[in-house]
Amino acid sequence: MKTLHNKALLRIGDEHATTRHEVIRETALIIKNEHVRTRNILQEILLILQHVLAPLTILVILTLRLCVSSQQIYNVLLEMRSARLLDTRWTFFQAPYVFKDALGRVYPIPSEFDFDLIRTIIKGRFWQKPGYRQVLLADYELLTTRDTRQVISANTYLWPDATISMAIVLNTPSTGTDCCPISGCRSTRCENRQEGGKLCLQCLV
Repeated sequence: MKTLHNKALLRIGDEHATTRHEVIRETALIIKNEHVRTRNILQEILLILQHVLAPLTILVILTLRLCVSSQQIYNVLLEMRSARLLDTRWTFFQAPYVFKDALGRVYPIPSEFDFDLIRTIIKGRFWQKPGYRQVLLADYELLTTRDTRQVISANTYLWPDATISMAIVLNTPSTGTDCCPISGCRSTRCENRQEGGKLCLQCLV
C-alpha cells in the first residue's frame, strides 16, 4: 500500500515537472517571438527614418548654402556702400587740360591731344561764334595761365591738368580804342609785343 502511494506521488511530481517545463518552454518561445517581432519593427522604423532623414539632410545642406550665399551678397552690398565713389568728372586716362577760350568759356581738352588737335577743337567750338574768322586765319594765341607771357606752340610740352588761355590777336594798328579780347577784362591799355601781337597791361594777356 505504501509502495502504491509512493508511485502515485512520483507520477504526480513527474506530471507537475512536465507541465512546468512546458510552461517554461512556451514562455521562452513567446519571448523569442516578441523579440523577433520587436527587432523587425525596429528595422522597419530605421528604414523609414533613413528615407526621411536623407531629404532632410539635403534640405539642411541647401539651407546652409543659401545662408552662405545671402551673407556673401550682403557683404558685397556693404562693400559697395562703403566703397569710395568713382570720380566721374572725366573719363580720360589722365587729367585733361583746362581750356579757357577768348569768349570766356571753360571746357576740358584731353591731355593726350597734340597741338593740331587742340586747334581743331577750337575751330569747332568757334563755329558761327564771334571770332570765327580770326580762328580760321589762326589769328589767336594760346597762353599758359600761370605765365601768360609763355606762348604755346607745337613744340611746347604741357603737363596734364595744365590751364590754357586763349587770346585773339588784333592785327589792326592801335588807335587807343582797341581792347583786351579776354572776357571780363576788355581793357584798352594794350601795348605791342616784340614777338608779335599785343599785351594787355591790365590782365597781362
